Amino acid sequence: MEFGELVFRILLSLVPGFLLGLEREKKKEDNPYIIGGVRTFTLASLLGGILSYLSELYNSSLILIGFIAISSLSIIHHFLKYYVHGRTGATTNVAYILSFCLGVLTYVNPQIGILCSIVALFLLSTRIELHKFVKAVSRKELIDFIMFGIVVFLIYPLIPDKEYNFFNLFSLNFRSVWKMVILVSVINAIGYVLIKLFGKKGLVMSGFAGGLISSTAVTLSVGSRVKRKESLVNMGLAAILAAESTRFIRTLVLAGLMNILVVKELLPYFAICIFLGYLITFYLARKEHKKEEKIEIKSPFNIQEALFFGFFYGFILAIIEILKKYFGNYGVLIAATINGFADVDAITLSLSQLALPSKGLISKTVAGLGIALATLTNDVIHSIYASFGSKKLGKLVFLVSVVLIDFSIICYIIFNIFSIL
Repeated sequence: MEFGELVFRILLSLVPGFLLGLEREKKKEDNPYIIGGVRTFTLASLLGGILSYLSELYNSSLILIGFIAISSLSIIHHFLKYYVHGRTGATTNVAYILSFCLGVLTYVNPQIGILCSIVALFLLSTRIELHKFVKAVSRKELIDFIMFGIVVFLIYPLIPDKEYNFFNLFSLNFRSVWKMVILVSVINAIGYVLIKLFGKKGLVMSGFAGGLISSTAVTLSVGSRVKRKESLVNMGLAAILAAESTRFIRTLVLAGLMNILVVKELLPYFAICIFLGYLITFYLARKEHKKEEKIEIKSPFNIQEALFFGFFYGFILAIIEILKKYFGNYGVLIAATINGFADVDAITLSLSQLALPSKGLISKTVAGLGIALATLTNDVIHSIYASFGSKKLGKLVFLVSVVLIDFSIICYIIFNIFSIL
């Protein structure tokens, strides 16, 4: 390893300890019994990075020795804290050991190490919010989540990782299909946690979080609220725009997990939509005072819905391959547009996967156009759904969302569609 690369990795190994130590240092103001602070945690993290380097030169057991030493120090401190001061909390002691482990991980794989450090920092700094979330979760939701996790994650290793060809029309890898079910389920779970944490803070905050689960569900819920209370039209519009703007981010994330080239294709146009959507949302939300209004979204931990999404995703993959075979790019774009009436996730994952260089079935431009058409169609459908609750809300959603915010998507479609037909 070159000297510059070595210095860079050692310096990066300081970051996890510094982040966790900084958060713990702030906690010291309320709890003086916390082990160490910024310096202690940073040194533990640095030790992990140094031992990782030394293990490459001499013996890999050096990391294990360092882990035992840090763990022993943390355990001794925990018992002293308990017997001398009667304190039982172990979060800081675990975080201290974790800072060493993250130092090792950051040296070996900087991207994963820093990502895990940010996740750990989030968990440490959101203690109050997480406790509120636990209180907000019902026993039924907890059982549903456990059963959902068992079924979804245990099925995956049992599915054969093999490509099956059906009548020379299309091919499917069922493990790949189920992997998409897991991916979407995880994102839905994140959105549901955010709904539980921020759902009581008004329609707009619910819209932000709900967009990670389903912008369509948010639109239907908001429409029913506005139907009962016409004065909520502006706040309803803000909530729908917040959900749709978050949906753009969700779409980019899903596409990026499959094919980064598709993200590069769409990013400039989607970025404009996200900026305008959030800008208008914040403008409308300034007038929100009634915090008791919230959006009701059912739990995403539903086995039937997971199975349906898996079937739907596989079906979309098959339809696209068949239409591509007989109708070329026309068929792909028609399938994408029709899919937008129901969902954007399935078509985003399908087209991004089919545009991979290893697949070579469609180009990144065709994939981008298909996702853009599905998104545009989905927003038009939202305006129709919104009008079920209030015709005024439906008109506003169409004018602001489809005509104004989606204008960059419309331009992208016009600029590129003739080049691939």
